[in-house]
Amino acid sequence: MANIQENSTKDRIIDAAFSFYKKPQFTNISLSDIAAKAGITKPAIFRHFHSKEDIFNAMRIRFYDDIAELYSSIEPYFKKDSSVENLLAIVVKAVSRMIYEHNYYLGYSVYQFISDVNFHKDLFIGLTARGIKLTELSGCFYDKTSNCLAIKEKDCY
Repeated sequence: MANIQENSTKDRIIDAAFSFYKKPQFTNISLSDIAAKAGITKPAIFRHFHSKEDIFNAMRIRFYDDIAELYSSIEPYFKKDSSVENLLAIVVKAVSRMIYEHNYYLGYSVYQFISDVNFHKDLFIGLTARGIKLTELSGCFYDKTSNCLAIKEKDCY
């Protein structure tokens, strides 16, 4: 990840907001806290975002984009005749690299899964919209009738 100062102001705001996911109680973080962490004034935030919710949405978009990039990087290996052990090693290496490069994603994703009952559905839909065919990779699909993720048409989460 580039230094926060090297990014555009909008990216610095998103980076600063993500950095607070290393701490509990993210919802208690103010726009002033985010601005201070980004090295800008609070009014400067409003040149890029209308609200804290807009920042959350930008964070979610970046997270989905990076997860989609991760899936795209490992997808070719699932199409080859690889052993389960090799596939697992590839996935673990790719996820580890992403967490190393974006260490706040771990806290962010855990927080989202705990606090937002629809996060798994939104993640699935967001990745599908980015061209990731999760059904082919994992046998997972979103079941609209029961409003849940299902695997092999029997288990819902």
